[in-house]
Amino acid sequence: MNLTPLPLLEAHFFLANRAHGFLPAAFINEKIELSHGKLDHLKGASGIIAELNMRLERRVKPDDAELMKIYRSLNMADVEGDVGNFTVADMVIGGIEHLADEQSLQRTLSDTDGVYRRLVERMLGEDADCNVGLGSLMELITSSRLPDESKLLLIDTILHTDKYQAMLADALVPIALEFESCSELIAPLLRIYEQSCYDYAGPSADDTEIFNALIKSDENSHVSYTIHPLVTYFNRAVFGFTDEDHKGVFGGIGVLYFDLRLYNRRDINAKLSEIMTVLGSRSRFDILALIAQGPKYGRELASHLGLTPATVSHHINHLLAIELIRVENDGVRAYYSLNYDKTDEFVRMLSSLLKRRD
Repeated sequence: MNLTPLPLLEAHFFLANRAHGFLPAAFINEKIELSHGKLDHLKGASGIIAELNMRLERRVKPDDAELMKIYRSLNMADVEGDVGNFTVADMVIGGIEHLADEQSLQRTLSDTDGVYRRLVERMLGEDADCNVGLGSLMELITSSRLPDESKLLLIDTILHTDKYQAMLADALVPIALEFESCSELIAPLLRIYEQSCYDYAGPSADDTEIFNALIKSDENSHVSYTIHPLVTYFNRAVFGFTDEDHKGVFGGIGVLYFDLRLYNRRDINAKLSEIMTVLGSRSRFDILALIAQGPKYGRELASHLGLTPATVSHHINHLLAIELIRVENDGVRAYYSLNYDKTDEFVRMLSSLLKRRD
């Protein structure tokens, strides 16, 4: 089992949380209160995470208004084709695997053409000609249904890519260094994570077994898995694919993810609300509907729906998080299918809630 957090990835999620006004300690304390004693063992973790965030805050530059802009959603779900939530930081960094270490970060931050290519793919689809001219791309952005502020931000990113690359490097590196210096705070959280992984996936679980347990798969495929604990993103699990055939998985699981998931039993309304919020995206609903017809792999879903594989992966992560789908691998491709135990439970809960009373 991998017990090494990635400082640059932690810095990235810390800034994303900050841009969205997420208050980690308040979130944990609310969950503890709702758990009726089942999460009391996390009270210490709440204090640790509050202290960690306070220390990381010291490394944020006082004038960070522009930085926060690039970490906020561009609301690109309104663009033709539904490309999903996206930020300028995502466009500049690329996949989260580019935050594995400083060398990977520097490589992606020096790839100006990659930023342009990723934006073209987000706007036109992965198979689009990346030689689309600047004028055509500008026109596409200005004629889209994006908010005006997002349009201006995207155009400025294209025209001054080096400025945004330098901005991210200047922001991420100091926070990552501060994170590394907080080992005495992080160690207890890693112990919680290690124990919860063992409880969930077995005492000798490796990254493959943890991932398969997480997404309810019995497959021990040939896919390579690289899973790191997430401290600043402690309540989430996030994964991406490192190659076009979805044979390499890179991502992380929050250090409190399993505890919050297993022991915090919310009421039926809250559970239904979470599921229906995820399915509120037309693309995610369409993906689920296609999978209901039979197992599908990522590029097959992308082709059916006119989305890029990267966008499909984004939506698949949300569907995996609420456990309505599972993934299996035949050694060549990752196939997604319905998790019937969870879909049946969802239908029962919804039917119970909306049952005719007369």
